[in-house]
Amino acid sequence: MRVRFAPSPTGYLHIGNIRTALFNWMYARRHKGSFVLRIEDTDLERSKKEYEERILYDMRWLGIEADEDVEKGGPYAPYRQSERLEIYRDFLEKLTRQGRAYRCYCTEEELELRRKVALSAGRPPAYDNRCRGLTNTQQARFESEGRKPSWRFVLPQKMVRFEDEIRGEIEFDSSLFGDPVIMKQDGIPTYNFSCVVDDALMRISLVLRGEGHISNTPIQILLFEALGFEPPAFAHMSHTKGLSKRLGSRSIKDFEEEGYLPVAILNYAALLGWSPKEGGEIFDPRTPKIYDQFDISHLSKAASNFDEPKFEHICGQHIRRLTDEQLCKSVQPYLPATLSEEKRKKIALASRYYLIRLKDVETTLPIFLGGEIQLDSDALKTLTSDAAKNSFKTLLDAIITAQIPSDREKLLSVVNNVSLQTGVKVSKLFLMLRAALTGKTQGPEIHLILDALDTDTIKNRLEKAKHICEEGKR
Repeated sequence: MRVRFAPSPTGYLHIGNIRTALFNWMYARRHKGSFVLRIEDTDLERSKKEYEERILYDMRWLGIEADEDVEKGGPYAPYRQSERLEIYRDFLEKLTRQGRAYRCYCTEEELELRRKVALSAGRPPAYDNRCRGLTNTQQARFESEGRKPSWRFVLPQKMVRFEDEIRGEIEFDSSLFGDPVIMKQDGIPTYNFSCVVDDALMRISLVLRGEGHISNTPIQILLFEALGFEPPAFAHMSHTKGLSKRLGSRSIKDFEEEGYLPVAILNYAALLGWSPKEGGEIFDPRTPKIYDQFDISHLSKAASNFDEPKFEHICGQHIRRLTDEQLCKSVQPYLPATLSEEKRKKIALASRYYLIRLKDVETTLPIFLGGEIQLDSDALKTLTSDAAKNSFKTLLDAIITAQIPSDREKLLSVVNNVSLQTGVKVSKLFLMLRAALTGKTQGPEIHLILDALDTDTIKNRLEKAKHICEEGKR
C-alpha cells in the first residue's frame, strides 16, 4: 500500500492540508505501507524554496514524517516535480506518437473570448478542440506568427466511471469536457498530467484527497489508460468549513510560534470528518491504538466545520496532560530568561489550567513578577462588596498568621475557618483572594499563586486589597 501527500510550495501549510497528510499517514501506518511526500512545484512563479523547507519542517514538527521525500530520497526519486521535467516530456512524446496529444496555438485571449461567447449562448464553456485537426501548413503559419504551442490530450468521448472509496460510484460524461492542456507553452506540465505520471511511476495505490479534485479524476483516469497504467483507487474527503476564520486560516507555522502543541493540532485535524470508535475525543492519532482504527469508508461525506471553541478545548486538554517536566520545558521560550529555574517552574505549574497554548503563559506573567497589578472591574466589584468589607481583614489576618500557606489542604482549612467566623461562603473568600492577588476573578489556583510569589509581594497585595475593602475605592 502506497499513498502520497503532494503539496505545492506556494504558501504555508494550514490545518486543511494537514488533515489530508494525516489521514494518508494514518492509512499507510495501519496497512504497513509507505507514505510519500512529493513536492509539486511546477508553478514556477509562485513556488518558493522557503515554503518547501517549511513544509518539510512542519511535517517533522508534527511527527508525521514521510517514508520517502525530497530529503530522504527513495526508490522513485526525484520527489520534486521540477526535477522530473524530462520524464513528463518523454510521456508527452509517447502520447504524441500515438496520436493522443497535439499542439494547440490558441492564445489566452482567444480562449477567453470563446468561453464568454459559449456562456452567453448557454453552452458549456469547454474548449472546442479546434486545433486537434490542424494541418502541417496551418501549424507552420501559426509558428511564423511567433505563436508557441501548448499540448492538449485527445480526450476519449465516453462515460468514465470509478468507485470512490468514500462516496461510492461516480460517473462523468467526458464529452462535456474539451481536450485538456497537459503541457504548457513553457514546457511545464499541468497538474493533471504531472500527477498522473508521478502517481503511476511512484506506484501510488490510493489517492486520498479533498473533494475539490473529484472533477479532475475522470481526466486523470483517461490519462492513466492512455499511458498504459492501471489507475489507483480514489477517495475524496469532504471539505472543511470555517477555515477562513480567526484560527482556521492560520498556518501551521503560526500555530507553532504561538505555542500550540503538535499533538493537539493533529487531534483536532483527525476529528474533521472522522472519529475513532474507541479512544474518546482527546487522543494522539500517531499512536497505533488510534491509527489502527482508521477506515476510509468511515470518513464523513458531509462537510466538517472548524469549531474554534472545540479546537481550543482540545488544545487545553493536551496541555493538562503534559507531565510537570514536559510542561516546564515547553513553556521555557515564553518566560523571561532572567527568572530562576525554580521561579519559571512555579509559574508554569501555576498556569497549567489557564493555558490553551503555551504562549498564554505570558498573560499570567504580571501576576508572578512582583510588580503592581491593576484590578479589572470584576475584581474591584468583588473587593468593594459588603461581604468583602465584613470579612477580608479577618481573611488577611488568618492567612498571615498561618504563614501564607501554599499547601492546598492547609489553605483550604484556613479559609474554612474564616468562613465559619464570618458567615461568608468559602467560594466568595477564595474569589476575594484571587482578586487581591491577581487583579482578576479568574486564573491559576490560589495555592499555586502563593507558592510562586515572594512573601513581600503577597503581603503588599493583600494590604492594598484591605484598604480597597475599607475605603470602597482603589
